[in-house]
Order: sequence, then C-alpha cells, then structure tokens
Amino acid sequence: MKRYVIDLAVMNVIALAISLLAYFSGSNLIDALILVLFIEGGIVLVLAGLFGFLLTQPLLWAFRRFFLGIDAKEEDWETQAKEKRSTGKRLIVLGAALMAETTLLALAIM
Repeated sequence: MKRYVIDLAVMNVIALAISLLAYFSGSNLIDALILVLFIEGGIVLVLAGLFGFLLTQPLLWAFRRFFLGIDAKEEDWETQAKEKRSTGKRLIVLGAALMAETTLLALAIM
C-alpha cells in the first residue's frame, strides 16, 4: 500500500510541475492540471496493459528463445512473468487513481 501512495504522489508532483510550466506560459492552472493528469492516467493505463498482458505471454518467451537466442529456464520465465504481472496490477491501480482524480477535479470546477 505504501508503494501505491508513493507512486501516486510522484505522478502528482510531475503533473503539478508540468502544469506550473503551462501556467507560467499563460494557461489556466487547474485546466492544465486536469489535462496533464488525464494524459498521465492514460499513459499509465497503456503501460499497465503492456506489463500485465503483452510481456507475460508465452509468445514473447518463444520469440526471445528462438529469434534472439536468449535461453531462459521455464522457472526463470515464470518468476519474471509474475513480477511483470504485479507491476501491471500496480500500474492499473495508479492509472485508475489518476483518472478518478482527474474526474473529481473536473467536477469540482464545474
């Protein structure tokens, strides 16, 4: 749980920094923050899908084994797949939190 909160805090600090740059260039701060959080949430959800689905598939394992010549043991592949799935789950939660935060901010300024 602590890791989820740290990830969310880091993403919010990044979003705030980008929004402040947009504010100093003449944009509205809240609108820029909402847009940046929305874009960050979308990128994180896409990365979560990549980690949770694509990188854990046996097709990728076969590709690495046959075309790249990387011969990993089945146990090693399973542990790597489990780690990538857990990273994907963490990113899904982070992306959903960013999207919820975006929605709440957008509803608050209406």
